[in-house]
Amino acid sequence: MVLIMIRQKNIIANDIINEWKCNPNPNVAYDLCEKANGRIHHLLFREIVFPVIKKGIKDNIEQDVIAAIKCIQNIYSDKKNWEQIEYVSELEMLKRLILADCKNEWVIQKYIESSIDWLKYCIHEWPSGVLYGVNGANSKECDEILFLIKELQGMAINPKYIEFIKDVEEKTLIYKERKGFG
Repeated sequence: MVLIMIRQKNIIANDIINEWKCNPNPNVAYDLCEKANGRIHHLLFREIVFPVIKKGIKDNIEQDVIAAIKCIQNIYSDKKNWEQIEYVSELEMLKRLILADCKNEWVIQKYIESSIDWLKYCIHEWPSGVLYGVNGANSKECDEILFLIKELQGMAINPKYIEFIKDVEEKTLIYKERKGFG
């Protein structure tokens, strides 16, 4: 039964792809990202969406970056595609848009949420340490965490995050001192 359902989904996806190849409208890719709720069928993503948004991700085109963020799991799950955009993460994409003076409220809120999620990861091993990637943070990485905290403190963030951000800052400073990073 499951194999039949998978085969049917693949047939439908291939029909959509063939139709798109006859009439390649980039708006189809953007619509798929908007309506996909985080995940697009892998064939549709590989054949329609990624080719449309790939260059725009590299060039920091807001519409393409937003589309990529909305289906980021498709990018992460296909190493070949992720390699083509130089392994840029969701948080990095959002940061690039913010630095380009993006005023899109969805982007700003998504950046804040992604930053908070990343900070949660950084301290989830506390009191053992502060993580950056899979290892304990070095001095430079602690400074990057603290820079992000200062950046978030300067943004209009949800009050429920204020105490959390202060807590991460305190733990990062303690960790830096414990490690002798000065």
